[in-house]
Amino acid sequence: YAVSERVNIANRILSIIHEEKIISIASLCDNKAKVLEIKVSEDCELVGIPLSELSAKLPKNLIISAIENRGRVMIGKGNRIISPGDTLILNTSPEIIAQLQDLF
Repeated sequence: YAVSERVNIANRILSIIHEEKIISIASLCDNKAKVLEIKVSEDCELVGIPLSELSAKLPKNLIISAIENRGRVMIGKGNRIISPGDTLILNTSPEIIAQLQDLF
C-alpha cells in the first residue's frame, strides 16, 4: 500500500508539472524506458489522423500502444484515429518526454 500511495503522489505531482497532459509515468529497465498515460488536448495537431500516417510527426522512439476513448480501450493499430480527450498509453525513452508536452 505504501509503495502504491507513493507512486500515486509522484504521478499527481508530475501531472501538475506537465500541465495535466501527462497523467502518469512508469519507468522500466533501470529508467531506460518509460510508459506514459497522456491526455490529448483539443488543439493537438495529431487529432483526426490515422496512426499509420503519424510516423513523420512522432519522435522515432515513441509507440502509441493503446488509446482510451470514452471508456473503450483499443490497441494502437494503424487505422485508429486520435480524438480530443483521448487518453493514450505511450512507450518511449526518457529524453522524449519533454517533446510530448507540445505534441499532445
